[in-house]
Amino acid sequence: MPSHPNGHPGRAALGAFLRSRRQSLTPEDLGLDLTQPREGPGLFREEVAHRAGISVAYLARLEQGTATQASVAALNGLGRALMLDAHERDELFRLAETPPATRRREPPPEHVSIGTAQLLTAMADVPAIVLGTRDDVLAWNRLGHRLIASHLPFESPLDLDTRPNRVKMVFLDPRLRETYRDWKVEAQRAVTQLQQLATHRSDDLALMRLVGDLVVASDEFAAYWADPQPAAPTRGIRELYHPEVGDLDLRFEILTLEGSEQRLLTHSADPGSVSEERLRDLAALIPA
Repeated sequence: MPSHPNGHPGRAALGAFLRSRRQSLTPEDLGLDLTQPREGPGLFREEVAHRAGISVAYLARLEQGTATQASVAALNGLGRALMLDAHERDELFRLAETPPATRRREPPPEHVSIGTAQLLTAMADVPAIVLGTRDDVLAWNRLGHRLIASHLPFESPLDLDTRPNRVKMVFLDPRLRETYRDWKVEAQRAVTQLQQLATHRSDDLALMRLVGDLVVASDEFAAYWADPQPAAPTRGIRELYHPEVGDLDLRFEILTLEGSEQRLLTHSADPGSVSEERLRDLAALIPA
């Protein structure tokens, strides 16, 4: 049986498994740049860590058998990055001595309830957005749409093919990126929130695909994802720039809707502030 100086043979076996799988893949398997010199077979550790959404140092500890515990999220990321089949993924979890979450599932499409839709309409003076379990935008009211995504069709959340995703918008939508006066703060908030969702929904295939797509599409996302942060705030100040009314300093609140995992994101301005006046100006621009 493999041994390791720290006295934990299982960690050594896990490290050997990860190294073997990394060395068995080729850059062509992942569509990677072939111009970079390579001294040995397989993928660079950096390439695997990037695709898995973990730090290079953490992957090194796992391969060397010195990491004390591998999280479910990290193992899922490695399974995706190393292109493991179902049997190999089970072996990965067995070696890590981490029981996999329930069998991965394809979740049903999410929709807001009639009551939630009516609530959004009633909140006409408050920018409001309903977020799903993967940070998809399930619905918004007219002012919420005008504030955050007026460049997208108002009906886009209704169609699964056009439904926006808040994290994708933060990292991949140049128009929304320009809206945030401190984009780095918003990027960190978005990733931390998604990490929290992934921790509680590690069996969600759609969520795992979302993370994988973002890691591949955005180096910035991959860097944030590999550096877990404390819990994302459910309230705070958001500094925005809107091309129609200028700078806005708004308070945001994220409330979990009773009886579901959906969340209501609202924005408001301090009474008597310039932002309150500008928010009213923005509302006045919405066609009747």
